Amino acid sequence: MAQSGGLVGRGLGAAAEHAHVAATFRAVQPGPFPTATPPPAIAPRDAARDIGQRLSLAFGARDVDAIAGLITPRCHLGTVPYSPPGTGVGGSARAVVPFLDALRAALARGELKIAVDPEVQVEVQGTGAFRYEQLFVRSDWTASGLTMRIDLFLTDVEGRQYWTGARYYQVPRAECTDLRVIFAEGSGSRC
Repeated sequence: MAQSGGLVGRGLGAAAEHAHVAATFRAVQPGPFPTATPPPAIAPRDAARDIGQRLSLAFGARDVDAIAGLITPRCHLGTVPYSPPGTGVGGSARAVVPFLDALRAALARGELKIAVDPEVQVEVQGTGAFRYEQLFVRSDWTASGLTMRIDLFLTDVEGRQYWTGARYYQVPRAECTDLRVIFAEGSGSRC
């Protein structure tokens, strides 16, 4: 198909048009190559190990201000129940500020005990090009005579490791335990 304004449209053919276009190219001096992105200052597992130790100390000291400095800077902490591999399950999210408020109140009453094992655990997800590792530390939360195991997921957010999610293994049976209040969806509880 001939173009009306180009050399082909004037009957000079494609080769002539290519030569004309090629004549418009100008050589430029090569610029410097971009520098390689530096590796993270701390390897992800080392950073997770540091956060795991700091979470263990903060929970052991019942220091919610220290915990607040380790939790995600985003608005929500992801929560999900444990499910066997290959079983899909939906998660939810808990707003960070009400979560910290409920945690502070439960710790102040002395009705909640939390033990965090600072040893970083690794869970491999996906396969091939979609393979990745999730890093977490295990914790036990005890209230009203019930203990719930909760994995605290540690994730890089803009170059820094934070506690960004929680996977719980048991749902307390009692309606108004501190565990339910702290991990309840939304901004409050009916207890």
